[in-house]
Amino acid sequence: MKDLTNLRKIAEEVDNSPWVVQESFKNGGARVIDANGFALPGCFNCGENDAVYEEVDATHIATFDPPTVIALITRLEQAEAIISQLTPTHLKMIRRALDGEQA
Repeated sequence: MKDLTNLRKIAEEVDNSPWVVQESFKNGGARVIDANGFALPGCFNCGENDAVYEEVDATHIATFDPPTVIALITRLEQAEAIISQLTPTHLKMIRRALDGEQA
């Protein structure tokens, strides 16, 4: 997704609170729980005591909750703003430094 405006909009439309992983289900997996205590949907025909995700998947999903997505987009926008102000001389120096060349 090149334009992050849509992704930011989606992240801002949901509750801006962290998600957590709820483990210890009889089928060995986990659920992702939002700040209101609701499980994020992930499977159909799951029983009340069944997990929705494998634990590793639930951890991955919970890690990229809306506040995290918004923070990442903000940092990317800040970095892009700084880069847009660099002169060709600055960019050349940065490229040399990344290539391990001495100034």
